[in-house]
Amino acid sequence: QRESKRARKARETREKFEEMTPQELEDVMEWHRRRQEELTAQILQYASYLKKNATQALTVVQQDVGRIAHVEKQTDENVERVKGENVKLRQHLKSSNACTLLLWSIMLSVMVVFFSMYMFMRVVPK
Repeated sequence: QRESKRARKARETREKFEEMTPQELEDVMEWHRRRQEELTAQILQYASYLKKNATQALTVVQQDVGRIAHVEKQTDENVERVKGENVKLRQHLKSSNACTLLLWSIMLSVMVVFFSMYMFMRVVPK
């Protein structure tokens, strides 16, 4: 009958402990207790580091959220300001078109009058 590795190792360990003297068993137990205490201390230290890092991360995240809210507020204000300026620019563009049309019509009428005077002077002798 084949034993599994785990069962065989457990049997070997049990046999090894049965052969030990009480003092040797006490020494092994003491070593395991010390090792367990060391591991417990390490786990507590790691938990402390984890808590410290989590607290620092929370602080950083809260600061980032505050900055994002501030930037979002400024962005909204800028968008509203741009919309207002866009309306003003459209109004200026409309009035500018009327002014440009008036300017072109005046220039055209001056050219017509100038050409008419030139033709009149050529046609009518002195």
